[in-house]
Amino acid sequence: MHETIWNIKAAIYNSVRALPGIRQLYGAELRNLQRLAAGISAQRQLDLGCGTGSSLQCFRSSRKIFLADRSEAMLQIAVRRYPGFPAMRLDANAPLPFRDASFDLISAIGLFEYLPELNDVLQEIHRVSRRSGYFVLTSSPAVLANRLRLATGSRPILRHRGEMERALVQAGWHPQRFDRTWLQEQWLCAKK
Repeated sequence: MHETIWNIKAAIYNSVRALPGIRQLYGAELRNLQRLAAGISAQRQLDLGCGTGSSLQCFRSSRKIFLADRSEAMLQIAVRRYPGFPAMRLDANAPLPFRDASFDLISAIGLFEYLPELNDVLQEIHRVSRRSGYFVLTSSPAVLANRLRLATGSRPILRHRGEMERALVQAGWHPQRFDRTWLQEQWLCAKK
């Protein structure tokens, strides 16, 4: 059911993000992500939950980016936007089909607000990250603006900053930088 909703949303996803007001919010999120990722150079990046690929502009120094999303329709849009990038449909809740230490950088933008379980996913991301790897992610804090998203049919799982930070540390990540916008928190973590 969840996948079907994202396949339907895919057709209008980028258009909705271009609407006045939403464009400004999304632009602030992208600027924060660009600041967090500045100076990180990756040979191999995994964009987990890539959606339509709209956040990849924040990771310009990555040489090879693997696109991964559960929604086939979202993934198809991302592949059209970034032809030549390897892509695969996968569920972030399942074990990742990559060898240990496969990626210098893993990004998960707009993913964790839809995952009920953090620990297994964070540990899998840690497993496929190289020793000196980085992890850039976002989360949705438990603020009124995010609670209002329930009226749009979205079902985000809202987490307090402390809950997210504890889960990251427990999985072997060291939060290095943090930023926030009205609806989102952005994190840069290094592998311990």
